[in-house]
Amino acid sequence: MRHNPELYRVRSHFNVSERFSSSGFLTSGARVLVKDEYLGLDLLGSFDQLGVSNFRQVQGLPVYGMAQPNRPGLTKVLKYVMDKHSHPRVIYFNLRNDIVLDCDGETCSIREAGMLTESITMSGISADELQVKERNVKEEVCSGKSPIEIHFDLKGNAKESKVVASVMTMEDMGAEEMQAIPGLVYHRIPIPDDEALEEKDFDAILNIIKHLAELHTDEDGPALLFSCHNGKTRATIAMVIAGLFVWHKKGFPFQTKCEEQERVSLPNASYTKGEFYVVRRLCQILPNGHQVKREVDVMLDKCSETMTPMHYHIRELIFVTFNKAKIAKNRVAKTNLRRKALDHMERYFYLILFNAYLHAERERSWKRTFTRWMVEVAAKAGVYDLLDSFYFGDFESVPGEMSTMRERWGKPPIGINTFRGQFV
Repeated sequence: MRHNPELYRVRSHFNVSERFSSSGFLTSGARVLVKDEYLGLDLLGSFDQLGVSNFRQVQGLPVYGMAQPNRPGLTKVLKYVMDKHSHPRVIYFNLRNDIVLDCDGETCSIREAGMLTESITMSGISADELQVKERNVKEEVCSGKSPIEIHFDLKGNAKESKVVASVMTMEDMGAEEMQAIPGLVYHRIPIPDDEALEEKDFDAILNIIKHLAELHTDEDGPALLFSCHNGKTRATIAMVIAGLFVWHKKGFPFQTKCEEQERVSLPNASYTKGEFYVVRRLCQILPNGHQVKREVDVMLDKCSETMTPMHYHIRELIFVTFNKAKIAKNRVAKTNLRRKALDHMERYFYLILFNAYLHAERERSWKRTFTRWMVEVAAKAGVYDLLDSFYFGDFESVPGEMSTMRERWGKPPIGINTFRGQFV
């Protein structure tokens, strides 16, 4: 199976119950709407100026990220990016893999009535499938005369029941903005929030940006704008993917070479620099592996602004989450935290692999996809062997829970097993 990892990917998408679930859950009260914007979401303080939380730019690159915007917020951000930063075009990527609706000017997602903190996601779903699901839910909300329950926070303390007057899907929002702003191009690329990315997720982003002939590192080319629910997780990973590609097109800046790295004299500094056991093993088997990793690290630093988990710095999160798992009081919390730490490390691991792919396929203009390269090149080097024995080897003598691809890929966290749909 290590030499046929795509079989694990197929297996991880076996649960299709949500894709084929019928409508009616909102009007029946089994599910509710939860507003995306909540108190404490805007860690970067951008909402007051731009109407969207956690907006930021990779310094010196036309790469931007933000939380999920509503209609007024999206208009405001697009105007800011195109007018103030002189971008003639904006390529906007919505990265969410759950159902999102704009209801009366506020974006909301669907949650189970008793599980407000858990997004209802669909593993492996395509953009087209997801947009069909959103249209179906929109019809449910528009056609029903019954009030819909809308929550303003994740604790269920503030809510209201109302008949929604105006409903738009994310596709509707994108189409409306593209009509108003000719320089806008909208894409929906669903990628997972609580799991490591798949190879196809990297390809989905790269297949769009590699054909932008006018892409520049200065501010006279198109802007690449990414959004997810909170603007921290998926948006940051996508910003790193895009930023690395721009560097490969236009050249790497100062401090990306290994000899230009600053020394860090802090406890456990090697781990805050991402030098974990499996990462070191990966760097050993990749051509010029340490340099490839260094470039990813610099891009992560530029995207994250600070080295704190609050702003989603993935290297810091790996070590912090692993330590939380060690001191967790109960088995469920310990297992879920361990899985989260491994997922963070797998994302980091894949970013390094993706950068190695960008180097290897640059002369051929990346005609071979990352997915094919992983199977035809990386697999032969033993990459999937590492992924199937994936653990914190600096602190554990043998692989523990969630160390295999079978355990990690596609399995929901313990305690999140809601089933919808029909048995056939």
